[in-house]
Amino acid sequence: MHSDRPLCQGTCPSPICPPTTRAPARRQVAANRIDHLIPAADFERLQQAARSLRISLFSLLLGGFELLMSRLTSSPDVVVGVPAAGQMAAELPDIVGHCVNLLPVRGTPTPTATAADWLADAQRELLDAFDHQRFTFSTLLRHRRSGAIRPGCRSCR
Repeated sequence: MHSDRPLCQGTCPSPICPPTTRAPARRQVAANRIDHLIPAADFERLQQAARSLRISLFSLLLGGFELLMSRLTSSPDVVVGVPAAGQMAAELPDIVGHCVNLLPVRGTPTPTATAADWLADAQRELLDAFDHQRFTFSTLLRHRRSGAIRPGCRSCR
């Protein structure tokens, strides 16, 4: 199922608002990248765990990352941007080029959920996001400005 409508269930997490101060005239970026290779034996154990839970390795890692972010931020509601190639959503599987779309995947870890339940939920949220990948970030912003989507919404109009 592909939909041009947003996936919006429950209350939406509050967005991080842009700063109210002016940006400096010259953009200053301080960034870093950390690469870490997972040892082959650990990687095999992760793959085995994903297979035993009947979820993808990506869903296992995404669920773990959401849980980590939830604990580090003390927030029960986490949204992670997952890049997705837009060729399949646009029904253009043979196209080569920059068609990447950022999909917001929402995680709401609950303290009472088992690890298996949490990871199954992470996989469902990820697959739901892919079902709605035609709903681009710019479309989301346009709907938000028009009032079709409100922060804290219970359902989308």
